Amino acid sequence: MFLIAYDISDPKRLRKSAKFLESHGIRVQYSAFELHLDRKEIAPIIDELRKIIDEEEDRLYVYPISEKPKHSRRRGKKSSIWEMIF
Repeated sequence: MFLIAYDISDPKRLRKSAKFLESHGIRVQYSAFELHLDRKEIAPIIDELRKIIDEEEDRLYVYPISEKPKHSRRRGKKSSIWEMIF
């Protein structure tokens, strides 16, 4: 799984990048997408994004994310997801 985030200055490239990533993953923030792909599958996605963006003006960040964290810690009282939202 990967998190892809970007900072794209041109509105046309921004829309094109967002539309492309929406077809391959889930938007989790305005400029961040979660893609459930392995390393072999992410390579062509990155290649295509590099064709869309201007590498001199724009920034593209790709972070691998473990689906099964080795260590997980929780602090504070236990709460349901609804308590966290409201």
